[in-house]
Amino acid sequence: MAFDMGFYEREYQKYGQAQVIGISDEGLMGITEGLVDYLKGSRDDLNMRAVIQGQEQEVFGEREKAHMVDVRLLFDRGFIILYVCLGLVVLGYGFVIAYKKRQAMPILAKSFLWAMAIIAVLMAALGIYMAVDFNGAFTNFHLLLFNNDLWLLNPATDVLINMVPEAFFYDTAFRIVAFFAAACAVLGLLSGGYLVWRKKGGSRRALSGSNEA
Repeated sequence: MAFDMGFYEREYQKYGQAQVIGISDEGLMGITEGLVDYLKGSRDDLNMRAVIQGQEQEVFGEREKAHMVDVRLLFDRGFIILYVCLGLVVLGYGFVIAYKKRQAMPILAKSFLWAMAIIAVLMAALGIYMAVDFNGAFTNFHLLLFNNDLWLLNPATDVLINMVPEAFFYDTAFRIVAFFAAACAVLGLLSGGYLVWRKKGGSRRALSGSNEA
């Protein structure tokens, strides 16, 4: 989601960020592409120049660049955690399939159902918190993830904060919550549906066996 250029473009148009910054739409998207490349690790620095307020200048100041170093490190660690978790899930499911055999599918379905329920509750709680006090959630999020105040930028002088103002983070946060909610709903329904189907199938087999007896 952080790498979705179409999302950035829609948000910029929605809030008129190019006009706020004083840059062309093309120039803003070019800067954004460089920023995304930096977060992906395919770009080593954020040394970029653009025409802003009618003058060619360096886009980001040293404070903005230092903050983005922290953000990139956060992304890198996040991906490592994600891959480790996925690996553990695959190993766990592989163990269940190898040693439980015929009971593997019900066990996996139940674990999926519980996992989706827990994630759904957490996402709901987070969504309510953000809806009630997004500014507080935004501040606490940064205090939790960063051990410095480099994220406190000045809209009067810093381009980065004008590219992604609080409203942008609001839309992004709720898009993430909506994505996880939809994923949980689909996986939960599939898991629950399988368990119901299997239970009904077992009941029919038991009934058929009693009739034969």
